[in-house]
Amino acid sequence: MALYAFGARIVVVLLCILSVSAAGCGGTVASGDLDKVSITISAVDVTVSNTSGRALLEMRVEILPVGRATSYTTRIPRLENGQTRSLGFAMFSDRSAIQFSPRTAKPQAVAVSATDVDGAAIRAEVPWKKQ
Repeated sequence: MALYAFGARIVVVLLCILSVSAAGCGGTVASGDLDKVSITISAVDVTVSNTSGRALLEMRVEILPVGRATSYTTRIPRLENGQTRSLGFAMFSDRSAIQFSPRTAKPQAVAVSATDVDGAAIRAEVPWKKQ
């Protein structure tokens, strides 16, 4: 009887550990000002569209890899209302000027930050989905 109770406790402890570790492994969810910026990821590029109704200035588009030790960034000086820009993966580079490649870095999300012509900050993030 005591051996059965000991075994049941071990099972309960292992299940608790597994559930806590699984909860910590959740993926990124789309968040931010997605009504003002549309982000689409394809097998060869990232497409950004301005749906805010105003021009966006100093737009920074980042590919965030798992672990987020670094990010691969490109900048768009100005994106007019309704304008769409396709950004090939070769346009993204890290601080050491190494270009992004989905073969060498495992991407987790794409984040966009900008300011509109009134100075309001806009930020949106979408998870990376396998193509």
